[in-house]
Amino acid sequence: MISGALDMSATAIVWILAELLRHPRAMKFLQREFQTIIGMDRTDSYMDYLNKVVKESVRFHLVAPLLIPHASMEDVTVGQDVLSKRF
Repeated sequence: MISGALDMSATAIVWILAELLRHPRAMKFLQREFQTIIGMDRTDSYMDYLNKVVKESVRFHLVAPLLIPHASMEDVTVGQDVLSKRF
C-alpha cells in the first residue's frame, strides 16, 4: 500500500515537471512565486499558483483511473456508428 502511494506521488511529480517544461511561462511564474514566498522568513505560506499547477497536471495526467471501463449491454446505433455489445 505504501509503495503504491509513493509510486503514484513520484509519477504525479514527473508529470508536473513535464508539463512545466512544456509551458515555460507557467514555469517562470511558478519560480517567481517560490522566490517571493520562500525568500520571506515564512515557509508556511499558501502558494496559490503551485496549487493550481498541481491540480491542472493531475487533471491532464491521472495517475490511477478513477472509473472502470464502460461496456454496452446491447448493440447501440449512434448516428451512423454502431457500438457493439461487449458482454
